[in-house]
Amino acid sequence: MKITEISGFLENGMWGYGPPFPEVKIEQIASIDDHGYEGHKITLST
Repeated sequence: MKITEISGFLENGMWGYGPPFPEVKIEQIASIDDHGYEGHKITLST
């Protein structure tokens, strides 16, 4: 059996399927300086 790797990085502005599916959006919602940890909100469709 042959396995082909097709994964990739998630990033703002990457390709998408268009409406009605939302584009990938990554927002920083916490920072080490302000909160002591880093956190992100990730929006994507499946």
